[in-house]
Amino acid sequence: MRTLSLKSESIVYRNPMPGYVAIAAVTPCLLPLNDKEVLAFYRKGQAFYSADGMLALSRSTDAGETWMEEPPI
Repeated sequence: MRTLSLKSESIVYRNPMPGYVAIAAVTPCLLPLNDKEVLAFYRKGQAFYSADGMLALSRSTDAGETWMEEPPI
């Protein structure tokens, strides 16, 4: 089993309109695919227990330096 180590910090998800809608990303789970590619699964919604919560996925192809959100799961 591979071990993750912290090399740098980055933001996986940022609310695109924080002044108009409350969206938070909580309980992330990282899955390294190789030395450069990492998947991050997380719950995205207005609050931790909100009914609008859904599973979301972001992908990094540069070892976690930058992230792109994938289409809804």
